[in-house]
Amino acid sequence: MPDLDLAERRDRLAILRHAEAVGPVFTATAWGDVWVCVVGTERCRRLLATHRSSLTPYTFPIGELVPGGFMRQMAGELHASVRGRVVDALRSTSLEPWEAALTGRWLAGLDELRLTAEADEPEALLHRLSAFTTDALAAYVLGAAPGTAYHASLIEGYDMLGARGNAWTIGDPQRAGFAHVTDAVRVALADGTVESPSLLGAIHAAHGADGLDDTMLGNLIYMVELGRFDLRAFFRWLLWFAVHHPAEAAAVRAAPEPAAAAKWFVYEALRLEQSERLARVVDRTFRFEGRVIPKGTMLRLCMWESHKDPKVFPNPFAFDSSRPRPDTAEVRRHFSPFGLDHHVCPFEAVSVRLASLFLATVLTHFDVTAAGDGPPVRGGYHFEPSPRFAARFEPLPPTTAA
Repeated sequence: MPDLDLAERRDRLAILRHAEAVGPVFTATAWGDVWVCVVGTERCRRLLATHRSSLTPYTFPIGELVPGGFMRQMAGELHASVRGRVVDALRSTSLEPWEAALTGRWLAGLDELRLTAEADEPEALLHRLSAFTTDALAAYVLGAAPGTAYHASLIEGYDMLGARGNAWTIGDPQRAGFAHVTDAVRVALADGTVESPSLLGAIHAAHGADGLDDTMLGNLIYMVELGRFDLRAFFRWLLWFAVHHPAEAAAVRAAPEPAAAAKWFVYEALRLEQSERLARVVDRTFRFEGRVIPKGTMLRLCMWESHKDPKVFPNPFAFDSSRPRPDTAEVRRHFSPFGLDHHVCPFEAVSVRLASLFLATVLTHFDVTAAGDGPPVRGGYHFEPSPRFAARFEPLPPTTAA
C-alpha cells in the first residue's frame, strides 16, 4: 500500500482488502511517515500487552498549555495520579442530575431549528449539535449550569480555543481561549458557583486546590474541548443511522425505556463508525509476529476494520442492534470502541449514556427524516456523514411522543 491516507480516502475498505492480500500486519506510508497497520482486536491487544513500554499514544501536543500534556500520553506515576483522580471522580459523579436540563435544551433547540429558514441546512444542524455537546460536557466535567454567567464565560473561551474543531497547532487564539477558560474555572471555584455533580467539583472536594494543579485542570479543560467535537460528530452519525434504519429507530421509540434500548443502537453505531483507530509512536524497536517494528515507526491499530470480522460479527456491514451485547466478556474480546490498554478512555459510560439519552430524546419526540444526504466522507478526524446530510425533525403526535 503506497499511501495509506490516499488509499483510504478512495476506498473505505482499502485496509481490509490489503490485509486480506498480504496479512494482518503490514507497512504503509502516510503524511511523510512509515506506518505499521495491525488488523484484529485480539492481535492488537496482544501487541499492546507485550510491547506497552515501547509505545507512546499519539496525539497533538498541548505541553505549552498543560505542563504534563494529555493524560493519554502520560506514563508512570504522573499517569497513575491524574487518571486515578479522574476515575475516582467519575465513580462519584452521576450524569443524572443534569439529564432533565440537557434534554430540555436539546428539545427546545431542535424545535427552534425546525422553525427557522435554515432548518434544512447541514451547517445549522452542526451548530445546534455543537451547542448540545458543549453544554453537556461543560456541565458534567466543569460544573457549569447552562444559563449561568460561568457557563457563558466558558463558552466564550471555548469559541476561541477551537470554534470549528480541534486545533492541532496552538496559536494565539488557542492561548487566549485556554487562558479565558482557565480564568473562568478559577473564578467559579473561588466564588462557589461550580456545581457539585461534576468532575471538577468532585476532584476539588476530594483533593482541594492541590488536586487541581495545572496539569489536572488543563486535562479537564481539554476533555471538554476534545469531547465536544467527538460527541458532536457521533450525534450526527446517530441521526444518520436513525434516518437510514427507521425500523431500528422505531424499536427504540417503542421500547418501555427508550434510553436503555438506545444504548444498543449506540454501540452498534460505534461498531460501524467513528471507532476507527488507535495510533502509537514506536519508541523502541521490537519484533511482533515475525516482523521488526523499528523505532520511529507510527503504529496504527485498525479498530474499524477489526470490528468488521465476519467470524465475530456476521454480516458485519449491516446495522443490527440486536447483536450479542457488548457488555459481555466474550464480545469485549473483539469489540473495543474506547481503547484497548491502560490508556482506554474512562469516559465510556458517560459518553454512551449521553449518546443514548440524545437518541432516545430525539426519537420519542420527533419523526426524523433526511433533508439532505450523500455518501459518507473522510473528515478531519473521522469518516463522517456527507457534508450534505441534514435531518428534518417533525414533531410526533401527542399519542406517539413520550
